[in-house]
Amino acid sequence: MDKLLQPHAWTYLRSDKQLGYLVAAQVDYESALPGIIFLIQGIDHSPHEMNQEIEIFLTKFEEILDDMPDKDF
Repeated sequence: MDKLLQPHAWTYLRSDKQLGYLVAAQVDYESALPGIIFLIQGIDHSPHEMNQEIEIFLTKFEEILDDMPDKDF
């Protein structure tokens, strides 16, 4: 899943939205409750703005996964 998540997250959050100069995303399989970890380092946007864009990205990423052929997943 990381191989699918990271490039889409970087493109949307870093390239398209320019939220920060450091953007990373990865699936957390180690916690008791698996999830996704986002790291955005920048000074031009508030944490609230970054969180809103992460939520938008997650909706878009869900659509990408839904539209993806099984063989590519």
